[in-house]
Amino acid sequence: IYQCCMTELTGFEAVNSSLYERSTAIFEAICAALRMTRKSDSVMVSDGIYPGDREVIETLIQDTDINIEWIALDPESGLTSPKAIAEKAEELGSRLAGVIFPHVNHHGLIEDVDSLTDSIKEIGVKSIAVIDPMLLAYGGLKRPVDFGEHGVDMIVGEGQHLGLGANFGGPGLGLFGVRLNDSTKNDIRQSPGRYVGKAVDTNGKECRVMVRHSHDETTAMV
Repeated sequence: IYQCCMTELTGFEAVNSSLYERSTAIFEAICAALRMTRKSDSVMVSDGIYPGDREVIETLIQDTDINIEWIALDPESGLTSPKAIAEKAEELGSRLAGVIFPHVNHHGLIEDVDSLTDSIKEIGVKSIAVIDPMLLAYGGLKRPVDFGEHGVDMIVGEGQHLGLGANFGGPGLGLFGVRLNDSTKNDIRQSPGRYVGKAVDTNGKECRVMVRHSHDETTAMV
């Protein structure tokens, strides 16, 4: 039910059964983008994400080969600049795997998600949006599948406020979604977590299957 609700809200074809919380979901998206892009080691992240998420990312990349390039917000608009992304992307070249930006940044400003998504698409790397599912209900903000001309490639977010009670700082509910269509059939194989989908068993009966993806294995559980 959760995955169906998230698909309805976001428009994404594949939403996993949750990660720990938003911060580690962002890190998992970084790792997924790097796996999807051969010979890359870098991901750009907007300074507009929540500062606590930045602390977690900087902690998790220690002693790894992952390079994070932080993109400062425009001092006049307070928004992530597509121009700044394009300039840094030219500098990084084939090392760049993806760009992460928030739907609503930590200043409370709605980013120009259409321009950002289209600019990242032109660069040829993965676009990853940090979203709040509570803001995507009818009459709320635009669904990430509708950002720009084609939508973003991955989404991450925090879902604790969907109904989980706080308990000593948790539990959290890390939202993670990836596109699954004719042009992105293999991206889900590089994404983290468990997905539930319709399948057919050995007797020809319809069933629901949980598939766990990691970077080196895919396991199906009926």
